[in-house]
Amino acid sequence: MSCSENVDHDQPLAPPHCLKQFHDIVPKEIMIETLTYLPLSEMGNVLRISKSIHTILTETPLYLTRLLVSYGSNIDFPRSTIDTHLKTIENMSSTEDALAHLTCLLKEMIDYHKELEAKRKEEEMRRKLTLRKIAEIEKIKERLEQEKQQRQAKEKEAFMRLQMNRGNDHTK
Repeated sequence: MSCSENVDHDQPLAPPHCLKQFHDIVPKEIMIETLTYLPLSEMGNVLRISKSIHTILTETPLYLTRLLVSYGSNIDFPRSTIDTHLKTIENMSSTEDALAHLTCLLKEMIDYHKELEAKRKEEEMRRKLTLRKIAEIEKIKERLEQEKQQRQAKEKEAFMRLQMNRGNDHTK
């Protein structure tokens, strides 16, 4: 009896990694949030892998790597930090620890993304406010310039009338 005869080919492959229950344990909010920001090509892979995660467990590490790397890069999360987190997860001894750590990392990434979005919106509002103020200042400058020109025109007109009146006084 050879080694290959002992293998039951109908059984799913044994998990090569401790995170086989990822899809069932990660909170739906985190799963939805991470999937939302993946490119469509990656989202298809992630969804396909999620559905088959219990039958094709060998793809789990690839799934986790893609999820963390794709989501992280799409929200400008530092790549060096992502790599450090991946190494930490790979070296964990228990499924529970790895899943808890992964969940915390994804939550941290989501919080980071929300913080960046809030900062971007605040900056955009500041920029719009600044542009509005600049436009108002320009309008005020323009109005003051027009008033100055009108005042000068009136002064010139008054001066001309005065000159004409003086001229008329001398001719009498």
